Amino acid sequence: MTKVIKREHAERARAHESVLAVPEVMRTAPGIAIQGRKIRSLVFSTDLAVICHCDADAVLAVYPFTCQPAITQALVAASQRPVFNGVGGSITQGERCVEAALHSEMSGVAAVVVNTSIPVESISALVEKVAVPVCVT
Repeated sequence: MTKVIKREHAERARAHESVLAVPEVMRTAPGIAIQGRKIRSLVFSTDLAVICHCDADAVLAVYPFTCQPAITQALVAASQRPVFNGVGGSITQGERCVEAALHSEMSGVAAVVVNTSIPVESISALVEKVAVPVCVT
């Protein structure tokens, strides 16, 4: 009976192993500290299946559309690791970008991300209003 239970446990554990592994050399990188966690690797995806089966330390979730609260909540809930969420760029700027960042912060993201096509004034407004780091790509 004990052998059967151990075998079933081992099979379940294998089913939950990461299928998409980051290169081992990433474990030696100095990384960055965010919210008390050392982040050495990022998975650049919004695909929940990829995110859930990857062993990266954090998620970089940016996409070429206006940030949607439902997508942000799904990413944070499913990823089980810090999420760097895209909130602004050439399409989403100004107050709408700030609102998206505030919602993302309340949803539990580790950082918000904007790209360089956003005006400096929008980045300054983000830095003033959100408590999470603002990353510019």
